[in-house]
Amino acid sequence: MQLPIRESSALILAAVFLLLGTLCVARGDNIDGAVAGQPSVNQSTGKQEEAKVVEQPSVKTTEPWVITVGVPGWLAGASGHIGFHGVNPYVSVATTQIIHHINAIGAFAGEVRRGRFGVLGDFIYLNGQAGTPESSGLVSKVDAGFQEFIGEFFGSYRIIEGPRGWLDLLGGFRYTYLGD
Repeated sequence: MQLPIRESSALILAAVFLLLGTLCVARGDNIDGAVAGQPSVNQSTGKQEEAKVVEQPSVKTTEPWVITVGVPGWLAGASGHIGFHGVNPYVSVATTQIIHHINAIGAFAGEVRRGRFGVLGDFIYLNGQAGTPESSGLVSKVDAGFQEFIGEFFGSYRIIEGPRGWLDLLGGFRYTYLGD
């Protein structure tokens, strides 16, 4: 592709000006050509003037807030002996059976951290029910229901932080409720 002479000359001239401007900034030159920190010659009087170096105030960096949210999960099964008055059958309930009988479930986890300090908390709620329509003369219906609530809230202080991990000191509380 051939550019007209005027357009190519203008592009070359613009590139030269940009390159010279970049070199002057990189060297720290003033507009009149004196290097910063060295005396310059005033063109009208012919006297040397001391170039003043103005130091910028240091920028104080602040650590950003780090906010993390998530949805924890807990899959559990139940197994063991259960009984009443000497009748102790072995019961095993798999995780998939529990999932099929869930009425309500909710979970949330969050953490807010700034620097070495942080606050974190989460909760899990589960409500389920199962039953059987079988009747055996003495018992006409069997239903079982369960509820679970786990909630926790902690403050943290990061003792060690490195490229391979960290160690936090936690203080707070956890509440657990298992019921029917």
